[in-house]
Amino acid sequence: TSLNQEVSTLLTITNTSDHADAYELFVEDNAWSVSFAELVTPLLGPGESYSILATVTTPGSTLNLTDVAIVSARSTLDGG
Repeated sequence: TSLNQEVSTLLTITNTSDHADAYELFVEDNAWSVSFAELVTPLLGPGESYSILATVTTPGSTLNLTDVAIVSARSTLDGG
């Protein structure tokens, strides 16, 4: 991966509960820029999955050559 490059991947969120729910995405502990095509999934029935594109932008300098980000999907029924 080069400096100042965007790298994208699909994240799949699956509703493992027994009721319909939507999920909000969060990212933390990251130094590099992370963005999502959508921040909230549509309402998913039990067992349904939904994929969202995540894009990471590498930094423009060599100061941070690696990064770790924690991505979480939180139920909107949990108060967001």
